[in-house]
Amino acid sequence: MARWSWRDKSIAFAVETAYGTENTTGAEFLTTAFPAEVGVPSHVRELEEFEASTAQVGAFEPPAPGSKHGGSFSVRMPIRTLKAGYTAATDQPGVTDDVVSHEILLWANALGSDASSGNTTENFRKGLHLHDEPHYDASGTRAGTTSTIVKLPTGEGTKWKPGSFVVANTNVSDTATQIGFVESIATDDATLFEAAQNTAATADKVYSTATAYLSGEEPQSLTFRIVGDETQFALIYMGCIATGWTLEATPGKTPMLEITYDYTDRKWDTTAGSLLSKDAFERLPPALGGSGAYFTLDGAEKCIADLTISQANTIAYVPCHSGAQGYTDLVVTDRALSASFAIVHGSGDTVTGDEHDFEYRLTQGSTLSLGLYIGNTIGKILGILCPAWHVTEQPQPELIDGLMYHRVSVRPSEYTGDGDGTVDAVQNSIFRVGIA
Repeated sequence: MARWSWRDKSIAFAVETAYGTENTTGAEFLTTAFPAEVGVPSHVRELEEFEASTAQVGAFEPPAPGSKHGGSFSVRMPIRTLKAGYTAATDQPGVTDDVVSHEILLWANALGSDASSGNTTENFRKGLHLHDEPHYDASGTRAGTTSTIVKLPTGEGTKWKPGSFVVANTNVSDTATQIGFVESIATDDATLFEAAQNTAATADKVYSTATAYLSGEEPQSLTFRIVGDETQFALIYMGCIATGWTLEATPGKTPMLEITYDYTDRKWDTTAGSLLSKDAFERLPPALGGSGAYFTLDGAEKCIADLTISQANTIAYVPCHSGAQGYTDLVVTDRALSASFAIVHGSGDTVTGDEHDFEYRLTQGSTLSLGLYIGNTIGKILGILCPAWHVTEQPQPELIDGLMYHRVSVRPSEYTGDGDGTVDAVQNSIFRVGIA
Protein backbone atom coordinates (compact mmCIF):
# COMPACT_ATOMS: atom_id res chain seq x y z
CA MET A 1 0.00 0.00 0.00
CA ALA A 2 1.33 3.44 -0.99
CA ARG A 3 1.79 6.25 1.53
CA TRP A 4 1.42 9.97 0.82
CA SER A 5 4.70 11.82 1.25
CA TRP A 6 3.60 15.45 1.60
CA ARG A 7 6.58 16.66 -0.40
CA ASP A 8 5.19 14.93 -3.47
CA LYS A 9 2.13 17.01 -4.27
CA SER A 10 0.63 19.43 -6.76
CA ILE A 11 -1.83 22.26 -6.16
CA ALA A 12 -4.25 23.81 -8.62
CA PHE A 13 -7.44 25.86 -8.46
CA ALA A 14 -10.52 27.07 -10.34
CA VAL A 15 -13.18 29.74 -9.88
CA GLU A 16 -16.50 28.63 -8.41
CA THR A 17 -19.91 29.46 -9.86
CA ALA A 18 -21.27 29.94 -6.34
CA TYR A 19 -19.66 30.11 -2.92
CA GLY A 20 -18.79 26.61 -1.74
CA THR A 21 -19.85 24.85 -4.94
CA GLU A 22 -16.97 22.71 -6.17
CA ASN A 23 -15.71 23.55 -9.63
CA THR A 24 -15.08 20.28 -11.41
CA THR A 25 -14.94 21.68 -14.95
CA GLY A 26 -12.14 24.29 -14.84
CA ALA A 27 -9.92 22.15 -17.01
CA GLU A 28 -6.89 24.45 -17.13
CA PHE A 29 -6.54 25.24 -13.45
CA LEU A 30 -7.57 21.84 -12.20
CA THR A 31 -5.02 20.06 -14.40
CA THR A 32 -2.12 22.56 -14.33
CA ALA A 33 -0.23 23.10 -11.08
CA PHE A 34 1.68 26.15 -9.91
CA PRO A 35 4.86 25.87 -7.80
CA ALA A 36 4.08 26.61 -4.17
CA GLU A 37 4.91 25.48 -0.68
CA VAL A 38 1.66 24.24 0.83
CA GLY A 39 1.26 24.02 4.57
CA VAL A 40 -0.58 21.01 5.99
CA PRO A 41 -4.23 22.16 6.08
CA SER A 42 -6.15 22.37 9.33
CA HIS A 43 -9.36 20.35 9.35
CA VAL A 44 -12.19 21.48 11.59
CA ARG A 45 -15.71 20.28 12.31
CA GLU A 46 -18.42 21.61 14.55
CA LEU A 47 -19.20 19.07 17.25
CA GLU A 48 -22.12 19.21 19.66
CA GLU A 49 -21.69 17.40 22.94
CA PHE A 50 -24.77 16.23 24.84
CA GLU A 51 -24.62 15.56 28.56
CA ALA A 52 -27.05 12.71 28.22
CA SER A 53 -27.23 10.01 30.86
CA THR A 54 -25.56 6.73 29.95
CA ALA A 55 -25.94 3.14 31.05
CA GLN A 56 -22.32 2.75 32.15
CA VAL A 57 -20.02 4.64 34.46
CA GLY A 58 -17.61 6.93 32.60
CA ALA A 59 -19.28 6.46 29.21
CA PHE A 60 -20.29 9.31 26.87
CA GLU A 61 -22.77 9.72 24.07
CA PRO A 62 -21.06 10.30 20.69
CA PRO A 63 -20.98 13.96 19.66
CA ALA A 64 -23.17 15.21 16.82
CA PRO A 65 -20.90 16.06 13.86
CA GLY A 66 -21.76 19.33 12.10
CA SER A 67 -20.24 21.85 9.70
CA LYS A 68 -16.75 21.51 8.22
CA HIS A 69 -16.66 25.28 7.60
CA GLY A 70 -13.68 27.29 8.79
CA GLY A 71 -10.56 25.23 8.19
CA SER A 72 -7.53 26.85 6.58
CA PHE A 73 -4.32 26.33 4.64
CA SER A 74 -1.52 28.53 3.29
CA VAL A 75 0.38 28.62 0.01
CA ARG A 76 3.82 30.25 -0.19
CA MET A 77 5.33 30.90 -3.59
CA PRO A 78 8.07 32.78 -5.41
CA ILE A 79 6.46 35.52 -7.45
CA ARG A 80 6.26 35.00 -11.18
CA THR A 81 5.02 37.54 -13.69
CA LEU A 82 4.23 36.73 -17.34
CA LYS A 83 4.19 33.54 -19.39
CA ALA A 84 7.41 31.88 -20.47
CA GLY A 85 8.19 32.84 -24.05
CA TYR A 86 6.13 36.03 -23.69
CA THR A 87 5.61 37.82 -27.02
CA ALA A 88 4.84 41.50 -26.55
CA ALA A 89 2.88 41.94 -29.78
CA THR A 90 0.47 39.04 -29.27
CA ASP A 91 0.35 38.15 -25.55
CA GLN A 92 -2.00 40.68 -24.00
CA PRO A 93 -3.10 40.69 -20.33
CA GLY A 94 -6.87 40.84 -20.20
CA VAL A 95 -7.15 39.46 -23.73
CA THR A 96 -5.03 36.31 -24.03
CA ASP A 97 -5.43 33.28 -21.77
CA ASP A 98 -2.63 32.40 -19.38
CA VAL A 99 -0.42 35.44 -19.93
CA VAL A 100 -0.48 36.53 -16.26
CA SER A 101 0.99 34.13 -13.70
CA HIS A 102 -1.23 32.25 -11.27
CA GLU A 103 0.49 33.99 -8.35
CA ILE A 104 -0.50 37.44 -9.59
CA LEU A 105 -4.04 36.27 -10.41
CA LEU A 106 -4.44 34.92 -6.87
CA TRP A 107 -2.94 38.06 -5.34
CA ALA A 108 -5.30 40.29 -7.30
CA ASN A 109 -8.26 38.20 -6.16
CA ALA A 110 -7.12 38.49 -2.52
CA LEU A 111 -6.90 42.27 -2.95
CA GLY A 112 -10.38 42.47 -4.44
CA SER A 113 -9.24 44.42 -7.53
CA ASP A 114 -12.00 44.12 -10.15
CA ALA A 115 -13.00 40.74 -8.72
CA SER A 116 -16.47 40.63 -10.29
CA SER A 117 -14.86 40.54 -13.76
CA GLY A 118 -13.00 37.34 -12.86
CA ASN A 119 -16.24 35.48 -12.28
CA THR A 120 -15.37 32.47 -14.43
CA THR A 121 -12.21 30.43 -14.69
CA GLU A 122 -11.81 31.63 -18.28
CA ASN A 123 -12.05 35.31 -17.29
CA PHE A 124 -9.77 34.66 -14.33
CA ARG A 125 -7.16 33.08 -16.61
CA LYS A 126 -7.21 36.15 -18.83
CA GLY A 127 -6.69 38.40 -15.82
CA LEU A 128 -9.90 40.37 -16.30
CA HIS A 129 -10.03 41.01 -12.56
CA LEU A 130 -6.85 43.09 -12.82
CA HIS A 131 -6.61 46.52 -14.39
CA ASP A 132 -5.25 45.57 -17.80
CA GLU A 133 -3.56 47.89 -20.26
CA PRO A 134 -3.19 45.72 -23.40
CA HIS A 135 -1.67 48.53 -25.46
CA TYR A 136 1.65 47.34 -26.86
CA ASP A 137 2.85 49.99 -29.28
CA ALA A 138 5.97 49.51 -31.38
CA SER A 139 5.69 52.93 -33.01
CA GLY A 140 7.73 54.40 -30.19
CA THR A 141 7.74 57.10 -27.56
CA ARG A 142 8.10 60.70 -28.66
CA ALA A 143 11.09 62.98 -28.18
CA GLY A 144 11.59 64.65 -24.81
CA THR A 145 10.92 61.65 -22.56
CA THR A 146 12.09 62.22 -18.96
CA SER A 147 12.38 60.06 -15.85
CA THR A 148 9.03 61.43 -14.65
CA ILE A 149 7.13 61.41 -17.97
CA VAL A 150 6.51 58.66 -20.47
CA LYS A 151 5.69 60.36 -23.75
CA LEU A 152 3.27 57.80 -25.14
CA PRO A 153 3.01 57.39 -28.91
CA THR A 154 0.69 59.91 -30.53
CA GLY A 155 -2.96 59.10 -29.81
CA GLU A 156 -2.21 56.53 -27.11
CA GLY A 157 -2.97 58.77 -24.13
CA THR A 158 -6.71 58.11 -24.24
CA LYS A 159 -6.12 54.36 -23.83
CA TRP A 160 -4.23 54.57 -20.54
CA LYS A 161 -5.65 55.31 -17.10
CA PRO A 162 -4.15 57.14 -14.12
CA GLY A 163 -3.03 54.61 -11.51
CA SER A 164 -1.89 52.01 -14.03
CA PHE A 165 1.58 50.49 -14.41
CA VAL A 166 3.61 51.54 -17.46
CA VAL A 167 6.97 50.45 -18.88
CA ALA A 168 8.95 51.47 -21.96
CA ASN A 169 12.26 50.37 -23.48
CA THR A 170 13.96 49.59 -26.78
CA ASN A 171 13.18 45.86 -26.95
CA VAL A 172 12.40 42.88 -24.73
CA SER A 173 16.07 42.34 -23.86
CA ASP A 174 16.83 45.99 -23.10
CA THR A 175 17.67 46.43 -19.41
CA ALA A 176 17.41 50.24 -19.30
CA THR A 177 13.64 50.10 -18.82
CA GLN A 178 11.56 53.04 -17.67
CA ILE A 179 9.12 51.78 -15.02
CA GLY A 180 6.45 53.52 -13.01
CA PHE A 181 2.83 54.15 -12.11
CA VAL A 182 0.86 56.77 -14.01
CA GLU A 183 -0.24 59.71 -11.86
CA SER A 184 -1.88 61.77 -14.60
CA ILE A 185 -2.23 61.96 -18.36
CA ALA A 186 -2.27 65.13 -20.45
CA THR A 187 -2.93 64.33 -24.10
CA ASP A 188 -0.23 61.69 -24.69
CA ASP A 189 2.09 62.59 -21.82
CA ALA A 190 1.88 60.16 -18.89
CA THR A 191 3.33 61.72 -15.73
CA LEU A 192 4.63 59.15 -13.27
CA PHE A 193 3.95 59.14 -9.54
CA GLU A 194 7.71 59.26 -8.96
CA ALA A 195 10.83 59.45 -11.08
CA ALA A 196 11.95 56.21 -12.67
CA GLN A 197 15.49 54.93 -12.31
CA ASN A 198 15.86 54.85 -16.10
CA THR A 199 14.64 57.12 -18.87
CA ALA A 200 13.18 55.74 -22.08
CA ALA A 201 14.92 56.80 -25.28
CA THR A 202 13.10 58.38 -28.17
CA ALA A 203 11.22 55.74 -30.21
CA ASP A 204 11.25 53.18 -27.39
CA LYS A 205 8.34 50.75 -27.32
CA VAL A 206 5.52 50.94 -24.75
CA TYR A 207 4.39 47.55 -23.42
CA SER A 208 1.18 46.02 -22.16
CA THR A 209 0.82 45.85 -18.37
CA ALA A 210 -1.52 44.49 -15.69
CA THR A 211 -2.12 46.07 -12.29
CA ALA A 212 -3.65 44.49 -9.20
CA TYR A 213 -4.99 46.91 -6.60
CA LEU A 214 -6.90 47.07 -3.33
CA SER A 215 -10.64 47.50 -3.79
CA GLY A 216 -13.86 47.04 -1.88
CA GLU A 217 -15.02 44.11 -4.00
CA GLU A 218 -15.49 40.67 -2.51
CA PRO A 219 -12.99 38.10 -3.84
CA GLN A 220 -14.14 35.21 -5.96
CA SER A 221 -14.40 31.92 -4.09
CA LEU A 222 -12.12 29.19 -5.37
CA THR A 223 -11.90 25.42 -5.41
CA PHE A 224 -8.39 24.11 -4.64
CA ARG A 225 -7.11 20.63 -5.29
CA ILE A 226 -4.04 19.27 -3.52
CA VAL A 227 -3.06 15.95 -5.08
CA GLY A 228 -0.32 13.41 -4.43
CA ASP A 229 1.52 10.91 -6.56
CA GLU A 230 -1.17 8.25 -6.41
CA THR A 231 -4.72 8.26 -7.77
CA GLN A 232 -6.03 7.82 -4.24
CA PHE A 233 -4.21 10.91 -2.89
CA ALA A 234 -6.39 14.00 -3.30
CA LEU A 235 -7.80 16.66 -1.00
CA ILE A 236 -10.36 19.10 -2.38
CA TYR A 237 -11.28 22.37 -0.67
CA MET A 238 -14.34 24.41 -1.64
CA GLY A 239 -15.31 27.98 -0.89
CA CYS A 240 -11.70 29.10 -0.47
CA ILE A 241 -11.39 32.79 0.44
CA ALA A 242 -8.14 34.63 1.13
CA THR A 243 -8.05 35.79 4.75
CA GLY A 244 -4.68 37.45 4.34
CA TRP A 245 -1.36 37.57 2.54
CA THR A 246 2.23 38.56 3.26
CA LEU A 247 4.93 39.66 0.84
CA GLU A 248 8.56 39.18 1.87
CA ALA A 249 10.83 41.37 -0.26
CA THR A 250 14.31 41.05 1.22
CA PRO A 251 17.22 42.65 -0.66
CA GLY A 252 19.07 40.01 -2.65
CA LYS A 253 16.28 37.44 -2.36
CA THR A 254 13.47 36.33 -4.64
CA PRO A 255 10.23 38.00 -3.48
CA MET A 256 7.96 35.48 -1.75
CA LEU A 257 4.19 35.73 -1.42
CA GLU A 258 2.18 33.74 1.13
CA ILE A 259 -1.63 33.66 0.97
CA THR A 260 -3.80 32.07 3.66
CA TYR A 261 -7.22 30.68 2.77
CA ASP A 262 -10.26 29.69 4.77
CA TYR A 263 -12.54 27.13 3.20
CA THR A 264 -16.15 26.17 3.82
CA ASP A 265 -16.11 22.53 2.73
CA ARG A 266 -13.62 19.78 2.00
CA LYS A 267 -13.41 16.17 0.95
CA TRP A 268 -10.97 13.33 0.48
CA ASP A 269 -11.13 11.97 -3.06
CA THR A 270 -9.68 8.58 -4.01
CA THR A 271 -10.04 9.08 -7.78
CA ALA A 272 -8.67 12.61 -8.42
CA GLY A 273 -5.03 12.12 -7.42
CA SER A 274 -1.72 11.96 -9.33
CA LEU A 275 0.78 14.74 -9.83
CA LEU A 276 -0.05 17.49 -12.32
CA SER A 277 2.02 19.08 -15.04
CA LYS A 278 3.44 22.46 -14.04
CA ASP A 279 2.50 25.77 -15.65
CA ALA A 280 5.20 27.92 -17.30
CA PHE A 281 5.69 31.52 -16.21
CA GLU A 282 8.76 33.71 -15.73
CA ARG A 283 10.02 33.91 -12.16
CA LEU A 284 10.83 37.38 -10.89
CA PRO A 285 14.59 37.75 -10.41
CA PRO A 286 16.09 38.25 -6.94
CA ALA A 287 15.94 41.84 -5.68
CA LEU A 288 19.38 42.89 -6.91
CA GLY A 289 20.55 46.11 -8.47
CA GLY A 290 21.95 44.12 -11.36
CA SER A 291 18.41 43.04 -12.22
CA GLY A 292 16.90 46.49 -11.83
CA ALA A 293 15.74 46.35 -8.22
CA TYR A 294 15.36 49.52 -6.15
CA PHE A 295 13.24 50.87 -3.30
CA THR A 296 11.92 54.41 -2.94
CA LEU A 297 10.83 56.40 0.08
CA ASP A 298 9.02 59.62 -0.80
CA GLY A 299 10.33 59.22 -4.34
CA ALA A 300 14.00 58.97 -3.37
CA GLU A 301 15.95 55.72 -3.64
CA LYS A 302 16.79 54.33 -0.19
CA CYS A 303 18.49 51.23 1.21
CA ILE A 304 16.31 49.26 3.63
CA ALA A 305 16.21 45.78 5.15
CA ASP A 306 13.46 43.28 5.95
CA LEU A 307 10.61 44.74 3.91
CA THR A 308 7.30 42.97 4.49
CA ILE A 309 3.85 44.04 3.32
CA SER A 310 0.73 42.29 4.62
CA GLN A 311 -3.04 42.35 4.42
CA ALA A 312 -5.45 40.83 6.93
CA ASN A 313 -9.06 40.41 5.82
CA THR A 314 -11.86 40.21 8.36
CA ILE A 315 -14.64 38.12 6.85
CA ALA A 316 -18.25 37.82 7.91
CA TYR A 317 -19.83 34.61 6.63
CA VAL A 318 -23.57 34.65 6.02
CA PRO A 319 -25.28 31.73 7.83
CA CYS A 320 -28.07 29.91 6.01
CA HIS A 321 -29.99 26.71 6.71
CA SER A 322 -29.73 25.65 3.08
CA GLY A 323 -25.96 26.14 2.88
CA ALA A 324 -24.11 22.86 2.45
CA GLN A 325 -22.02 23.69 5.53
CA GLY A 326 -24.39 26.27 7.03
CA TYR A 327 -23.15 29.32 5.04
CA THR A 328 -23.97 30.64 1.59
CA ASP A 329 -22.13 33.95 1.20
CA LEU A 330 -19.52 36.23 2.72
CA VAL A 331 -18.62 39.88 3.15
CA VAL A 332 -15.12 41.23 3.75
CA THR A 333 -15.78 43.72 6.55
CA ASP A 334 -12.22 44.96 7.00
CA ARG A 335 -9.09 45.07 4.83
CA ALA A 336 -6.09 45.91 7.01
CA LEU A 337 -2.92 46.62 5.06
CA SER A 338 0.39 47.18 6.82
CA ALA A 339 4.10 47.24 6.06
CA SER A 340 7.32 47.09 8.02
CA PHE A 341 10.94 47.84 7.15
CA ALA A 342 14.25 48.60 8.83
CA ILE A 343 16.36 51.56 7.72
CA VAL A 344 19.88 52.22 8.89
CA HIS A 345 20.58 55.33 11.00
CA GLY A 346 22.92 57.78 9.31
CA SER A 347 24.53 61.13 10.00
CA GLY A 348 22.36 62.77 7.37
CA ASP A 349 19.06 61.69 8.95
CA THR A 350 16.54 64.42 9.66
CA VAL A 351 15.95 65.21 13.34
CA THR A 352 13.25 67.78 14.12
CA GLY A 353 13.53 69.11 17.66
CA ASP A 354 14.50 65.96 19.49
CA GLU A 355 12.61 63.49 17.26
CA HIS A 356 14.03 61.40 14.47
CA ASP A 357 12.33 61.69 11.08
CA PHE A 358 9.98 58.71 11.49
CA GLU A 359 9.09 59.66 15.08
CA TYR A 360 8.26 63.15 13.85
CA ARG A 361 6.09 61.73 11.07
CA LEU A 362 4.24 59.70 13.71
CA THR A 363 3.54 62.69 15.94
CA GLN A 364 2.49 64.85 12.99
CA GLY A 365 0.40 62.19 11.25
CA SER A 366 2.19 62.96 7.98
CA THR A 367 2.32 60.53 5.09
CA LEU A 368 5.11 58.92 3.11
CA SER A 369 5.20 56.89 -0.07
CA LEU A 370 6.85 53.53 -0.62
CA GLY A 371 7.83 52.11 -3.99
CA LEU A 372 9.45 48.81 -4.88
CA TYR A 373 10.61 47.92 -8.39
CA ILE A 374 12.20 44.61 -9.39
CA GLY A 375 13.26 43.40 -12.82
CA ASN A 376 14.26 45.25 -15.96
CA THR A 377 13.49 42.96 -18.89
CA ILE A 378 10.00 42.65 -20.33
CA GLY A 379 8.12 39.65 -18.99
CA LYS A 380 9.95 39.74 -15.65
CA ILE A 381 9.11 43.15 -14.16
CA LEU A 382 7.13 43.99 -11.01
CA GLY A 383 6.35 47.30 -9.36
CA ILE A 384 4.61 48.02 -6.05
CA LEU A 385 3.31 51.41 -4.97
CA CYS A 386 2.04 52.55 -1.58
CA PRO A 387 1.28 56.19 -2.44
CA ALA A 388 0.30 57.68 0.92
CA TRP A 389 0.94 55.69 4.09
CA HIS A 390 1.58 56.86 7.66
CA VAL A 391 3.68 55.61 10.57
CA THR A 392 1.43 53.61 12.85
CA GLU A 393 3.50 52.93 15.97
CA GLN A 394 6.61 54.15 17.75
CA PRO A 395 9.66 53.34 15.59
CA GLN A 396 12.03 51.06 17.47
CA PRO A 397 15.85 51.14 17.49
CA GLU A 398 17.22 47.80 16.35
CA LEU A 399 20.67 46.33 15.79
CA ILE A 400 21.36 44.48 12.56
CA ASP A 401 24.92 43.20 12.20
CA GLY A 402 25.95 45.69 14.86
CA LEU A 403 24.50 48.72 13.05
CA MET A 404 21.73 50.90 14.44
CA TYR A 405 18.51 50.70 12.43
CA HIS A 406 15.02 52.14 12.83
CA ARG A 407 12.21 49.58 12.62
CA VAL A 408 9.28 51.40 11.02
CA SER A 409 5.66 50.18 10.74
CA VAL A 410 3.23 51.91 8.38
CA ARG A 411 -0.33 51.60 7.09
CA PRO A 412 -2.37 53.36 4.38
CA SER A 413 -3.87 56.82 4.55
CA GLU A 414 -6.43 58.22 2.12
CA TYR A 415 -4.99 59.07 -1.27
CA THR A 416 -6.48 61.27 -4.00
CA GLY A 417 -3.38 62.41 -5.85
CA ASP A 418 -3.90 60.77 -9.22
CA GLY A 419 -4.72 63.36 -11.86
CA ASP A 420 -7.74 63.75 -14.08
CA GLY A 421 -8.30 61.23 -16.82
CA THR A 422 -10.70 58.51 -17.79
CA VAL A 423 -11.56 57.32 -14.30
CA ASP A 424 -11.01 53.66 -13.51
CA ALA A 425 -11.05 51.83 -10.18
CA VAL A 426 -7.26 51.63 -10.18
CA GLN A 427 -7.07 55.43 -9.97
CA ASN A 428 -6.27 56.64 -6.43
CA SER A 429 -5.95 53.08 -5.13
CA ILE A 430 -3.89 52.98 -1.93
CA PHE A 431 -1.95 49.83 -2.89
CA ARG A 432 -0.96 48.56 -6.33
CA VAL A 433 1.05 45.76 -7.88
CA GLY A 434 2.00 46.11 -11.54
CA ILE A 435 3.64 43.60 -13.87
CA ALA A 436 5.02 43.74 -17.39
